[in-house]
Amino acid sequence: MIKKYRAGIIGLGRIGFTLGFDKKREQPSSHSRALSESRRIIVDGGFDIDPLKSRAWGKHFKRAKVYSTAEEMLADGVWDIIVIAVPEEHHLQVFRKVVGTRPGLIVLEKPVAPTIKEALYIKQESQQYEVPVLVNHERRFSRDYLLMKRILSGMVLGKPLIINSSLFTSSPAWMGGDEMKGKGALVSDGTHLFDTVSFLLGERPFMRHAEAYGLDKNGNIAGLSCLGSTMGIDTVFNIGYGAEHFTFEIDLICKKGRARIGNGLFEISVSKSSPFYEGFFSLIRETRYKPFRRTGCFSAMTANCIEFLDGTAPLHSTLDDGVGALLSIEEIKEILRGQGIKLN
Repeated sequence: MIKKYRAGIIGLGRIGFTLGFDKKREQPSSHSRALSESRRIIVDGGFDIDPLKSRAWGKHFKRAKVYSTAEEMLADGVWDIIVIAVPEEHHLQVFRKVVGTRPGLIVLEKPVAPTIKEALYIKQESQQYEVPVLVNHERRFSRDYLLMKRILSGMVLGKPLIINSSLFTSSPAWMGGDEMKGKGALVSDGTHLFDTVSFLLGERPFMRHAEAYGLDKNGNIAGLSCLGSTMGIDTVFNIGYGAEHFTFEIDLICKKGRARIGNGLFEISVSKSSPFYEGFFSLIRETRYKPFRRTGCFSAMTANCIEFLDGTAPLHSTLDDGVGALLSIEEIKEILRGQGIKLN
């Protein structure tokens, strides 16, 4: 008989529930939908501090129990998987409630916490109670990023020389109050950018310089341009800047080619004898590589939870990975403070 795992979700907002109805997104795009589509998982309970969200969730999961408090939910038997999908400023508070009940696995939304201090508290408690944690840095499970990692590891493009990473958003890179809430692009989506570079290259970016653009009286920083290194490779990050569009892109310039990957982007170019100039080499696009129509990231994350609980595979996105992204962000914050910029 195939073992099934009992799962509960704390936080029934966007990533916890409603993104599963986004018609433009690849589905599943929420924890509720991803878990419920697995034959190995029973979605057995949910809680949100907003009773309207809880009731809406309960209408779609009629066999599951909707709890009035997180404590009531956690006390209701043994949980194999607990998902924490609340705003990051509440991660530590909720994590402390969950970890003490010793579920088989905690799935924690990114970023681990708004600050490195709180992230390290979470790590300490995970170790104390011996409860494993998967951090939902979804690109680690995505088919396109997995393929890009294999291409880079195979050295077809040669040694990476420089990495240019871009995260352009309508929100500022840093918002006044981010020290406790992490709503600006640097923390909220920057954690994905830093973690993805770590995933592709095998080492987190170590940051050594940062320039702030558009600092206003409310403590907002419109954009950040930052320089670091990963595996000894110069790595540039441009974050925020108040763009109308949302752009997430990593551009790797290599000795024998170029690789670009991001939202709706997968491009490989190889250095070949130039069709334009005698005695030169030019980058020629490899047309067999195209953006993936389906990346399977959320389904693969759920599958990794099952494999881990079965004892057949390690977690592919760990708490150490999530803390590593926040360490890179903390280095940028310290550089800015050294320039006399107050972050609150």
